[in-house]
Amino acid sequence: MCERAGNYREATLAFKRLCPAVRARKTRESGDEIATFPLQFAAIYALWGAQSQGCFATSAAGEFGKTLPFIMTSRDKDDIRREAGASTGARGSSQPSAGRAERAAAAESAGADAPESELSPKVREVVRGLRAEVETLQSELAEARAKVAYLERLADQDTLVPVVNRRAFTRELSRTMSYARRYQVPCSVLYFDLNELKDINDTYGHGAGDAALVRIAETLIASVREFDIVGRLGGDEFAVILVHVDGKGAAEKAAALAAAVEAAPLVYRGIEIPVSVAFGSYQFRPDENVDHAIDAADRAMYARKRSAPDA
Repeated sequence: MCERAGNYREATLAFKRLCPAVRARKTRESGDEIATFPLQFAAIYALWGAQSQGCFATSAAGEFGKTLPFIMTSRDKDDIRREAGASTGARGSSQPSAGRAERAAAAESAGADAPESELSPKVREVVRGLRAEVETLQSELAEARAKVAYLERLADQDTLVPVVNRRAFTRELSRTMSYARRYQVPCSVLYFDLNELKDINDTYGHGAGDAALVRIAETLIASVREFDIVGRLGGDEFAVILVHVDGKGAAEKAAALAAAVEAAPLVYRGIEIPVSVAFGSYQFRPDENVDHAIDAADRAMYARKRSAPDA
């Protein structure tokens, strides 16, 4: 019994070194105490389970970062109290503890701050293995987070031009609407359509058409503020989200962007290809539907084209 309690105390000491936060609670049925620990300390559970001849119950299911229950019977608590009393010597018998946290504190007062050299070889081996495993898991977690961030960027990026795709654009427009509703600020959306894309493809090839789309995207990005959102909605259609810009300012900005696109003709395989865009603008309401706002800017573009065919 004392050997088992001693192993329990050594494991407690090792555990306290790695994870000071210990939580304990009572079960409703039997009054046995349950302490929950991070899953990376399952190796210590295995040690306890083997040394205690099955008096401790563990659950091996779960994933890294979750917790496992660790149940101790009343008989084992009595053994641990006796062992604690024997180890403290002149201090007298240990007080009955109400939970796993108090027993850990008692173990600490009895020498839990002792150096690692005071642990048994088996426990030292477990501690070192756990530390190495934690370092490995931390490295793998950092790598996984980097991969997730890359995949998120990939999911938001248009496959051809250096702007966000329709999915990401509509998400950002929804966020902008929430921002406008909360702070009562004007926001607008601009809509652009590349003129004569079919003629460019038929005359110079689809590579020229793709190059024209890239040129438009690059011009829009270079001509708006860093926090404005530029997106490709599909085909030859682009859109821009402007924050703190009302309807009048949006119309002026759309015209300026269209002029910037036209002022930078595309040179494709030594041939200069004129590029122009039709445009429209719309100041949306904060409570408006995202698709309705985009459609309203699109309709404004077509209305402008009908009223000014050369626009």
